Amino acid sequence: MYFEMENVSYSYYDGGAEPIEALSGIGFSLPPGRILGVIGRTGAGKTTLAKIMNGLLAPTTGKVLVNGADAHSEGLNLQRRVGLVCQRPERRLFEETVYNDITFVLKRAGKFTDDEMRDRAEAACTMLNFSIGDIENLQPSRMLNIGDRRKVALAGILINDPQLLVLDEPEIDLDPAGIKALLGFIDRFKQENKSIVVISHNMDLFADLIDLLLVMDNGARIAFGTPQIVCEQACKNPDLRTLIPEWIMLIHELNSRGLNLPLNEARPESVYAAVNTALERGDIL
Repeated sequence: MYFEMENVSYSYYDGGAEPIEALSGIGFSLPPGRILGVIGRTGAGKTTLAKIMNGLLAPTTGKVLVNGADAHSEGLNLQRRVGLVCQRPERRLFEETVYNDITFVLKRAGKFTDDEMRDRAEAACTMLNFSIGDIENLQPSRMLNIGDRRKVALAGILINDPQLLVLDEPEIDLDPAGIKALLGFIDRFKQENKSIVVISHNMDLFADLIDLLLVMDNGARIAFGTPQIVCEQACKNPDLRTLIPEWIMLIHELNSRGLNLPLNEARPESVYAAVNTALERGDIL
């Protein structure tokens, strides 16, 4: 899936005479197999952006395109192709068993056999590194921890076989083990040539995975591109620099001083080793 936004704006009324503009002229392209990080202050319009990408909201002006075609003409099909994982999705689980929750959307569609639903459910759970057979009869809201409940909620979206996932603050409430599992899933999803959008106030967690960055402020795009391009812009713009994750800026600044640290491999231990090696060689940092 090649996903695009062209000059998208969104306004709404909140009891006043004039509309409130939540998004203004947003545009970007997301090729298949890429991970896009979306950052910005609270109120920047990130969640509104996510809902428009998924089709829950229609843009006031502008276009959302999938493979070059107007996506909002697809209706519910867009929501199947672009899966939206809202904050704390485990709170939306409501069925009596894990299996019924995961397969709910397929049962509602009414066009899948039992075997087809089972195959899709097993594939979705495999992507998340767990076996549905181990927990399918458990009641998710009472018998699973938060990490497992979140996996069940995500499996209920993956069962539609989306080509693009939008994750809104996916790390909230997860412990270190849950975050590690989340990062592993994101990497596996990308390896299938599918794309993910990660919206987070803590983009440092995802810094070694993202391919592109979209920086938003007051509903507008203020920077977009590879992390390197965005960092170069941030070096010239103090207001933009305050929005860029510290880890990404650190790697950029070290590279500008002679190191060669690819962002997707620049973990703390590798940065420490590279700096020590440069100092031992007498390189100027």
